[in-house]
Amino acid sequence: MTTQHPRDPIGSASAGGAPPPSVDRSASDGESESGPGAAQDATSPHIPAPSRRAVFAGAAGAGAVLAVTAVTAGPRPPRLGPVGGDEELAAELRPYLGGHHRVSVVVIDGEQHRFAAFGADENTEFEIGSVTKTFTGALLMDAVERGEVTLDTTVTEILGERAHGSDAADVTLAELASQSSGLPRLPVRRLLASFPMIVLRKDSYLGTSAEDVIDAALGATLRDRGDYAYSNLGVALLGQLLAVRAEATWQELLGARLLDPLGMTSTRAPFHLADVGEDAPRGRTSSGLSAGAWTMHGYGPAGAIRSTAADMGRYLRSLQEGSNPGAAGLEPLVDRGEGRSVGVVWGLNQTDDGDTLVQHNGMTGGFSAFCGFNRDTGRGVALLTASARDLDDLGAAIIDGSVPL
Repeated sequence: MTTQHPRDPIGSASAGGAPPPSVDRSASDGESESGPGAAQDATSPHIPAPSRRAVFAGAAGAGAVLAVTAVTAGPRPPRLGPVGGDEELAAELRPYLGGHHRVSVVVIDGEQHRFAAFGADENTEFEIGSVTKTFTGALLMDAVERGEVTLDTTVTEILGERAHGSDAADVTLAELASQSSGLPRLPVRRLLASFPMIVLRKDSYLGTSAEDVIDAALGATLRDRGDYAYSNLGVALLGQLLAVRAEATWQELLGARLLDPLGMTSTRAPFHLADVGEDAPRGRTSSGLSAGAWTMHGYGPAGAIRSTAADMGRYLRSLQEGSNPGAAGLEPLVDRGEGRSVGVVWGLNQTDDGDTLVQHNGMTGGFSAFCGFNRDTGRGVALLTASARDLDDLGAAIIDGSVPL
């Protein structure tokens, strides 16, 4: 049995529109949800939470608009672009890529490094969605190594009096990193605000600042603390807390402490849409419609990174070799049962052969990603696609060996 990691669509595909910000499969896809997600129960001390009836009514209305949009616009049958890189690898992957059009893949097997693509090259940029969370986890382990925090550091120890009276006051950084803090996937207000943007196929997180993320977490009601429950809010809070402690922004920490040391010169996390650039690649929804770029603003630590196959290959290598601070967080923190557990962000899954698969996925309105490796065999893969169609099953099958390449 190969267990999979939670599917991470920062959003999940819906009728012709950008995937709703938080569809989660389980810790086997990766934990990648960055889009607004299932209804949350977070409430603010200043703003009453909408009723469940209001949430469902809003969802139904948005769904109806999406359906009409899909019918009037019409799906665009995707076609895989021209092959680039290793033609043999591309031929082996093609049968698994129906519904995609631009794909970039890097496979690491021991000393061997293979790259193949359709309509792209090693330097083509993709949104990696919730795979971003693993970078925030690496920043946590870097901060631990620097002595700035420990895994047991609490929200109050970083925010001080601001956190007093909050359910989240004594939540630890380890709980945030292992998706066991009890925080909701997203606050209800954020979820409701996302519906119009989903219809317009734009970033569902626009307009949220780092302070908004912190306030939302402090105003949330915790549920089932200690159990695994995927939360975009939780990892976004983790990233913003690390930034507060370092007196920097999360983007500054990402560049100075992770991307620059690892030589990931083509990876970035723009905060404003204007910073993405008009020429930056755009993705497509699951039905083939063009999707707007996502930056996620204050929720950036949960899903805002844009990267390339070349850089993601470097990222995988650094984790396997131990030069990436995130390598220190690949031990179980939360047991999910059936051979599944969660470390510092990464999903850890046992195969019937006893191998440990380290993996995480991601999805935005127009892109999807999977990144992972087998700790026992050394096989690693990064799958990037400019379509909101997940590649989780393929990614897991490559690293567990059931899809031989």
